[in-house]
Amino acid sequence: MTFKDSLKLLKDLAIREHLTVDDPFYSCPLSSDGPYYDDLEPECNCGATKHNAEVEKMFIETLLAFEDEIENIHFEYLNDL
Repeated sequence: MTFKDSLKLLKDLAIREHLTVDDPFYSCPLSSDGPYYDDLEPECNCGATKHNAEVEKMFIETLLAFEDEIENIHFEYLNDL
């Protein structure tokens, strides 16, 4: 597994889903249940959008920091996972 593959896997694991609970009134408007009130502009209120933007930013910054060496870094022990 390459460094880039490992980093992508970490990014995918860090991404959060929008909060969904049994009562849609308390779910995030961007959750799979959708907004409880149709007349409101759907906006994240669970923090997932902000968190995911930070994860994406860190992913890109790390890729750029290692862009010259990234293809030469391998984690052989991760191939067994």
